Amino acid sequence: MRLELARFQVDNVVFGGRTRLEGTTLLINKDELRRLVLDDSAFTNVDVEIVKPGENARIIHLLDTVEPRVKVSGYGNTFPGFLGTVETVGSGRTHCLKGVAVMEAAEVPWRERGGLHIVREGIVDMTGPGAVYSPFASMTNIVLALELTPVCSDEEYDHAIRLAGIKVADLLARTTVNFEPPSVDVYDISQVDPDLPNVVYVCQVQSQGVYAGTFLYGKACDVLFPVPLQQFIPKFVKVLGLLF
Repeated sequence: MRLELARFQVDNVVFGGRTRLEGTTLLINKDELRRLVLDDSAFTNVDVEIVKPGENARIIHLLDTVEPRVKVSGYGNTFPGFLGTVETVGSGRTHCLKGVAVMEAAEVPWRERGGLHIVREGIVDMTGPGAVYSPFASMTNIVLALELTPVCSDEEYDHAIRLAGIKVADLLARTTVNFEPPSVDVYDISQVDPDLPNVVYVCQVQSQGVYAGTFLYGKACDVLFPVPLQQFIPKFVKVLGLLF
């Protein structure tokens, strides 16, 4: 198993005529992103905003944040179960944009469900004392301000909103496909020192249903049985992750 994680630093994001990467500047065609999102009938409108560190801005109604990534070699898709079939993706090469994030923001309907299924407000301050509480305050955020059609269920909203961010993240990361990365991290367990110990890591995943789910290969973890995963960490120590 050999995974190459190629990093492309983004220092500036601006709107342009064609979505592309020029050096460390990411240019975005707003209409292209809007068309991609509005292909889903769950949305009546979407605005795309670029919010930069230090701006006098507060991002509200934040639901999820995605790092732009795309798989350029090896099996599967960067987001298996959402954009591609369910198959292991821990080999080959993945390109990712660093210093930038795709955010989904929407005022979802408040249902009479109670408990953990009530949506909690998500906020990121880009400046001021509140900025220290989020790592995204130091990044350039591409915010999808979504307006929802009034006829969908909570489950349909959840899926559509999550998928919108993933599709945009995939599109932006594809701007790197024909470029050589400035840096590549290599994770390789093809040759492991037999003297290294085996390690069992028990990972307790917080997945609380609609609007608060955690996903593994496109499936919500709160409806999965414990799953063994063979993974790797630096120093090539074998890890068996048990997800609950």
